[in-house]
Amino acid sequence: MHSRDWTVDRERDAFLLKVWAHQESEFSGYAFYWRKVWVFFEMRPVDSKISPDQTSCWFRFLAKGIEISDLGTVVRDDLMEVLREAIAASPGGVTHQYVHRSATVEFIGE
Repeated sequence: MHSRDWTVDRERDAFLLKVWAHQESEFSGYAFYWRKVWVFFEMRPVDSKISPDQTSCWFRFLAKGIEISDLGTVVRDDLMEVLREAIAASPGGVTHQYVHRSATVEFIGE
């Protein structure tokens, strides 16, 4: 994978990285680590908007295959919040030239 395919938050002991991508697949595979918990899932961008002045961008993603049912409700909610922030930190692997980056993530079933 290329260096743009990951993001890390050392303060939260969390990182997100793309682990596979295939041209014939609509989704790419990701691994997310947070507080000694690993989560594996698939995700794809479905929409994006980039400002005319190239200072901000927004992406909308579909994600599937997340299995975290064995975690407590509070931990699960915290994990999902940190995961959403990790995805927004570098949405779609876009370059870091954008001052404002955001992402909307919709979690879908298989």
